[in-house]
Amino acid sequence: MLWDVRLLKSETLASNCTILCCLISLYNKKEILL
Repeated sequence: MLWDVRLLKSETLASNCTILCCLISLYNKKEILL
């Protein structure tokens, strides 16, 4: 049970990091365009 919770948390963290990286890259592109 505890392992499932850890796995779920790690997957959520990974998806959040991916979204954050996408937002940062988009922000950087905007900065370059501006």
